[in-house]
Amino acid sequence: MRNVTGLLILILLLSCEKDTENPDTTFFSVQVNSGEGGSVSVSSGNYPEGSSLSIQAVPLPDYNFSSWSGSLSSTANPLEVTLTQNLQLQANFAKKQFELNVSVTGEGSVDQKLINSGKSYEIGSQVELSATPASGWEFEQWTGAIESSENPVTIDLTEAKEITAIFIRKQYNLNLTITGEGTVNEQVISQPSQYDFETEVRLTAVAAADWEFESWTGDVNSGENPIEISFDKEYQLSANFQLKDSDLDGVPDRDDSCPNTSAGTQVNQDGCPIQSDVPLVAAPTPIHDASEVISIFSNHYNNVTVDTFKTDWSQSNFEFVNIANDQTLRYFNLNYVGIETVNQQINANSKTHIHFDYWTADANSIRFKLVDFGANGVYNGVGNADDTEHEIAIENTTKNNWQSIDLSLDDFSGLASRKNLAQYILVAQPSGTSTVYLDNIYFYGDNGNGDGGGDGGGDPNLELIWSDEFDYQGRPDNSKWYHQTFAPNGGSWFNGELQHYVDKENTTYVSNGTLKIIARKETYTTQNTTKEYTSARLNSKFDFKYGRIDVRAKLPSGAGTWPAIWTLGSNINEAGNYFGDSRGSVGWPACGEIDIMEQNGWDKTRSYGYFHWANTQTGEYQTQGTSTFIADSASEFHLYSLIWDETKMQIILDNQVFIELPNEVSNPFDNPHYLLLNIAIGGNLGGEVPANFPNQVMEVDYVRIYQ
Repeated sequence: MRNVTGLLILILLLSCEKDTENPDTTFFSVQVNSGEGGSVSVSSGNYPEGSSLSIQAVPLPDYNFSSWSGSLSSTANPLEVTLTQNLQLQANFAKKQFELNVSVTGEGSVDQKLINSGKSYEIGSQVELSATPASGWEFEQWTGAIESSENPVTIDLTEAKEITAIFIRKQYNLNLTITGEGTVNEQVISQPSQYDFETEVRLTAVAAADWEFESWTGDVNSGENPIEISFDKEYQLSANFQLKDSDLDGVPDRDDSCPNTSAGTQVNQDGCPIQSDVPLVAAPTPIHDASEVISIFSNHYNNVTVDTFKTDWSQSNFEFVNIANDQTLRYFNLNYVGIETVNQQINANSKTHIHFDYWTADANSIRFKLVDFGANGVYNGVGNADDTEHEIAIENTTKNNWQSIDLSLDDFSGLASRKNLAQYILVAQPSGTSTVYLDNIYFYGDNGNGDGGGDGGGDPNLELIWSDEFDYQGRPDNSKWYHQTFAPNGGSWFNGELQHYVDKENTTYVSNGTLKIIARKETYTTQNTTKEYTSARLNSKFDFKYGRIDVRAKLPSGAGTWPAIWTLGSNINEAGNYFGDSRGSVGWPACGEIDIMEQNGWDKTRSYGYFHWANTQTGEYQTQGTSTFIADSASEFHLYSLIWDETKMQIILDNQVFIELPNEVSNPFDNPHYLLLNIAIGGNLGGEVPANFPNQVMEVDYVRIYQ
């Protein structure tokens, strides 16, 4: 310490000293330092009082002189100084800065991300530019100071640069095929540029002679003509034409020698009536939407569980017969016959009609009776307790042709209720000798009391609390749906699934009133894991406890697909789901899972309903479920529903309960759940995926939740 003190005294003595040879001359010390980025022209030292100094700051090539600091503050360069005191100066330098001007051609935006720099946009800065196209546009290239189609792109700023991001409208193909004979006229209605995004095209199907337009199939399924489409993707369409058959006898007009035959009449190859004791053609195909039907017997719908098609008190013989590949009921030596659904009584309170098709060669009249067992569900005899019935007669029956009968339920005035229908009775005259064929027995229509078809099951105590009708265009509503893309099993999903779930326009979009979820063969890498398939998994941004869910949907038809409509407890600790740990954090299956609909990848005629949970008392994993038959799940919409309250949970297909689980204290189904919609590929339930896997679509008409 002593030596240091002496040194400081010596410096002070030297800083302002007299010239020993010229004792009247005073010297001042000058200390000039340069910061990073340059040098100065004057050396530090002692100068006589009154000396004039010109001090120059000299920046390095990548720097600019900024200012002087210390004894003087100035931006002058050189700095002119007359010494009157000791002088200590610092020359400050700053890296050169450049402007980066980014413009946009088309519709989109550019994000600028500074990667490596001491200060923003100094020389040597590295900036990452990421181009984000607007809906219906795609990034094409960068022009200007960089020519590249990479996105994002990194640039080094060594000078001012101007860059333009070029966006172009997406373009889509319209692939038309024709079945039958005819043509399709294309008329562009609104065209930003040839078949770009949002191009509107009117398609008119023009039938050839003797042919008539039937329908459009493919990405648009419609019987309207013309149709208008707005290009939001590539379209595959088929215009289908059929030979004209004005009298609907199955013989085209050009070959029909008897052109005015009544519909359903059995005819020969020339279209002329023939007589037969048995029907030679199947009953007419029903026209009512499956989601609005409660079916007792039909090959075209999912039927309720029927206890018997001939009760033990019936006076008739009975057999199932196959007519033109259509299973049909045949009653012979008929006086009267009863069909019963005692164990699964039908609530038709919301329906308007009952339909059936009959064929007879000898019955002159038939009578059709409905019997309701009342609120107690037990038959005590009409006039006793709450059992009621009503019968309607059909006189002067038409012979040797299928006849479609639609009876208004309001005409069954003797019924006090239609909530517990359990018997359906057919009576024929002449008694004991008649033969009658029956097919397509079902209830349909909506009388405003609720039809169970997406309106809360007709329960007046339920109110719609959340829904998506998909009555818009573009991506799914971001306020309602969350794309779950993070794979929680080390870059993969559980159950051996083969896909990545992604948030991309080609996997989820809304058009023509429905949501499309698309599974496709597409190489995609995320989380350092590459998969050969992509799909989508949507979480509702809404959770609820108790109520009813209705989802009306068509399912994918292809092998290897595993579609699902299901719920999970919002307290699940699975990484990447919408709710995170905001509702709690428990594992699966303690959170509870309800599979409203699942299909395997090899049998598309079954719909699975399952419950998964951990016993709240023992922690043991438990499951209960079953499957039910479903017709044409890929070509027709069906209604998939869940009823969930404090006492029970029911999984329902087209208004028919096919599995029920008591909601007991040992079950965890007393916490909020959220809804999931997805298509998995392969895995435990998807099975083998074909090498030529085509795009597969789950199409959702609406989602409605009631409480």
